[in-house]
Amino acid sequence: MITLPLADIETAVSAAFDRYLGQDPQSFDLDLSGRTVRVTIELRDDRFDCGIPGFVMANENVDALGDWVPEHINAAGGEYVGGLAPCKSVGKIGQVNVVLRTKHVMFNFHVNLERDCGA
Repeated sequence: MITLPLADIETAVSAAFDRYLGQDPQSFDLDLSGRTVRVTIELRDDRFDCGIPGFVMANENVDALGDWVPEHINAAGGEYVGGLAPCKSVGKIGQVNVVLRTKHVMFNFHVNLERDCGA
């Protein structure tokens, strides 16, 4: 897996969130740190699930991502504000989710981490 800097993770989350706001569930490519990165989007029941398979973020960036989310992932004039779900272990790596819940469809961006949550 390739580790992306925090700024690239924020760019990917923002771009996917723009698709969520426009209700466009099509996966797309981004240029991040000179690489073409596929941002996947799947509609699952009432969830707009997104992620960047094959790429991870350093565990040390979790707190900074958590600080960034509420200011950048919000909707309806701030009526709905996003947050970062606690780290969970997925196999040998950790994962945090950028989440925004509204009355209709939940935005959920999976951010894989370099290491397990406890490591």
